[in-house]
Amino acid sequence: MLDTEKLNRLIRSLDKTWILPKAGAKDPVGSNFQYKKTCASIYKARHGACSQLGFGVMCFNYCHERGEKLQFKCQDTSDSSYCKQSGTFDTFLTKYRKDGYKAKAYIHQMISRCYATTICNTQSGILNSTIIDEEPEPVEKTTRANRLKLLTRKPGNALSLMKLKTKTTTTTMTPEEIPEEEVLPEEEEEIVTTTTKKTRPAKVT
Repeated sequence: MLDTEKLNRLIRSLDKTWILPKAGAKDPVGSNFQYKKTCASIYKARHGACSQLGFGVMCFNYCHERGEKLQFKCQDTSDSSYCKQSGTFDTFLTKYRKDGYKAKAYIHQMISRCYATTICNTQSGILNSTIIDEEPEPVEKTTRANRLKLLTRKPGNALSLMKLKTKTTTTTMTPEEIPEEEVLPEEEEEIVTTTTKKTRPAKVT
């Protein structure tokens, strides 16, 4: 039986846009090697489509979400020489690692034409690739939770930050930078007062 979980993990490690399936979903969710609308139209028109190797592999997630079993006869439709020559899966997958389109095309072609070599061989099959066990790269740094935090940030935060910066600037001023008020001595102040006092001229009799 085709292990859809491992196959999805393999493709997902090579193509971050690949959408994982959801079993029992009312509408198709997971990605396929063909458009979901094409899978749906063939599935409705052809009885037992998922039991056929060609359609079952091409639309494996669609069949999985419909609850269909993906069990096929272990045989290679292509020449054994071709399947064995192309059986160094990790080499090809590493080569196409930066090109998700070519990687998916290679996986689809190998499973469809060399099912016995790629899937039924549990020792060196394509689902035994070491790429599956590697840590996936983060799709994006900003998660949904982080976006919600950014959207619900309190509006006063920016103002508080400005106040904090202002406060930090004023407290770091040295005493020499603050101008001191010049105060005159008491004696000098009295002199200034007396000298500015006006006197009236004496009356002449």
